[in-house]
Amino acid sequence: MTLDSIQIRLNPQSNARFSYKICNCIINADKKISALSAFKVKQAQYPQKGNSCEHAEDNPVPRLLFKGSSWLAGQNRELSCTQTTEGFLIEVPPVTSFLVETHQPRISQLHDSDNQVSNAIFEEILLGPPLMLSLAVHQRFALHASAVRINDKSVLFVGESGSGKSTLARWLGEISPCERLADDIAVIEHDEKQFRLCPDFLQMKLAGHQQHANSPAIELAAVVVINRKQDSEIKLNRLNALTSIQALVNHSVAAQLFDKPLAKRHLAFMSELTRDVPVYKLAYPDGQTFTHTITEILTNQIN
Repeated sequence: MTLDSIQIRLNPQSNARFSYKICNCIINADKKISALSAFKVKQAQYPQKGNSCEHAEDNPVPRLLFKGSSWLAGQNRELSCTQTTEGFLIEVPPVTSFLVETHQPRISQLHDSDNQVSNAIFEEILLGPPLMLSLAVHQRFALHASAVRINDKSVLFVGESGSGKSTLARWLGEISPCERLADDIAVIEHDEKQFRLCPDFLQMKLAGHQQHANSPAIELAAVVVINRKQDSEIKLNRLNALTSIQALVNHSVAAQLFDKPLAKRHLAFMSELTRDVPVYKLAYPDGQTFTHTITEILTNQIN
């Protein structure tokens, strides 16, 4: 299988090459990325596509797409994204800035990071907006979601911050036939046959042995919008098309950074997803005692 590739240039003077495989994509970096150690591969193992991208906008001009505060690497940081003739300029002052190119699959650091910032923080920023934008250009869109495998299919849980999606996935992952696949970010890909979850994406809150490196993409069977309320009855209801699209767009990662062509592709992607994959709303009460019932309901629904 021929894979997409993304170049990451952090040290142009270096001839070193470190390769990692995430989301059916080869990441080739000129500097070691410690956070991706679990995903390291030998470059020669995987044939890679040529260095071109389909994303383009007629006569692009510098345009500020986003400027504000965003949660990055454990705290709120200033973030801006500017569309340029070369791609997306991502700035996180005073830490660093990156250019995410759209004419070729490359992310370049434009100036050295703040010496007072640890390598772990720098890598978390690099693997945040810059990488998510580059993956989106490659038609891999992400949701703020947790995920589990039930039998041979995947189920995503989306919800507001603090709604319990990570906790629910962890609890369900302790029950057969479930397995936790994602804790915070779920990357989705699509071909002419189906939508699939890519479990081989770095989950920042999970330890190395909990990462799903080299795991193949898994058919996406359902997306579940969770609504945890004390003393609530357990109810699973399918959402209509419009409400489903709104939920997916609202919980998409880095969507506020997209330019018009990428925003149109993102909306088309999510619209098609809701046609092929059911989106539900799950109401459930607090407490782990109900997870067996939730597992049974979901298993029956996707089968």
